[in-house]
Amino acid sequence: MPLIRSTLLRPLRCHPFTWCVTFLVGLAVFVIVAPGEYVDVPRRDSTTRWQEQSKANYQNVYDKRLKRLPDGRIAHVTVRAFEHGWPRPYLARFLVYQSSPTGAASREISAPLIQYQSPFRSWGGRRNLGVSWSNYDNWPLSADDWMLDPWSLALDVLVALAIVGVVGAATERWVRRRDGLLRFRLVDMLGAVAVAGVLLGWTMHHVRIQSVERQHAEPPFAPGFYSHQRAITTGQRYTGPDWLRRLVGSEYLLPWLHHVYYVALRPSENWRREFDLLPRLPYLEHVNMSRTAPAEVLATLERCPKLRILALPQLPHVPIPEKVGYSERALSVDDLPRLKQLQLTELELTGDAILARDVEPMVAIRSLRTLSLQNLSATPAEIDALRAKHPQVRIAATWYYDQWFYPTPPPGHDATVAEVKLGRQQNSLPSFRCAMNDK
Repeated sequence: MPLIRSTLLRPLRCHPFTWCVTFLVGLAVFVIVAPGEYVDVPRRDSTTRWQEQSKANYQNVYDKRLKRLPDGRIAHVTVRAFEHGWPRPYLARFLVYQSSPTGAASREISAPLIQYQSPFRSWGGRRNLGVSWSNYDNWPLSADDWMLDPWSLALDVLVALAIVGVVGAATERWVRRRDGLLRFRLVDMLGAVAVAGVLLGWTMHHVRIQSVERQHAEPPFAPGFYSHQRAITTGQRYTGPDWLRRLVGSEYLLPWLHHVYYVALRPSENWRREFDLLPRLPYLEHVNMSRTAPAEVLATLERCPKLRILALPQLPHVPIPEKVGYSERALSVDDLPRLKQLQLTELELTGDAILARDVEPMVAIRSLRTLSLQNLSATPAEIDALRAKHPQVRIAATWYYDQWFYPTPPPGHDATVAEVKLGRQQNSLPSFRCAMNDK
């Protein structure tokens, strides 16, 4: 009994400095876990069960509040979703901002108490942005609908208690071993220098990456911007730790952690230099190529370890004249099998030189989840056969005619399919180059 009592009373005998450190760390963990973050649920890719359920609940909340007014108009409805929890979300709240027939809103969007100057003000965007945890709507104090995961809540609580407990125990041991707060040893100074060096090195690592990314960006390179320069377009987003963004309250307060994840390329005289930039972008996930591309670009893409989404240029069975292009052999259907070397989750193929048999190896990629096919030489029956054989991949096929894309082939499509199949059998389809030499 005395042993149990001494164990329970041990935290009460901790040094005041330990209590201060424990309180600050606990407050930081509470700010990370308790308040929620606004999530654009309809536009977010649903890659987990939680995200799929969240999107379904969001749609149900919207459909329930959607009402028609007596004059036939539809009342304006806005639904905002907030997710709470770290390292896993345990709560999703849905707030409804609905206008009545008289135009009055049922709920007003709250304003954050802490605001800072927006990096978007130079081009007419918002003048100020807010810190998320200073906003009333971000706290779990009200909701029109919600969903809760108790297992994730238990995990988040255990992680929070473990962090606070470890920091508190380490602080108390540090104070007791030195018989006072203001007594330092050489090892303490070396430890502080090491921690400062790691933080500085981590920051400079991201700054050096941004210096490479800005080679093709017009200044200013504000966080979250898309930059357009000549034949290359780059898009960036926050790539730092989720807990750090939650603790700070806004990803735009951490501009050195925004990196290029999206690149769109068009034909250019400097194409080799632009393609050589891709492997130097460590956070590159999405590449979009329009019009045409050299066949050797696939070797460059293989050196992009985080590449997950790829949109290839049009692969026609008749060469498309280009004003500006490449001197090397253009990408063709014969190069498609090389895509199996990439760990893609989404792939977009376009062009009537593509047959259903060319798509078969692409669907067999283990990591692939979405395949978009546009204007290919295949019948709806062949596409349905691929869907039945590979149900794990979502296959979307559309055909272009009358200036729009439709889910059914245009008139005369069967003749094009027959022409392409015959040309492939006789190996008579042209392989072509673009006229412009590399400068």
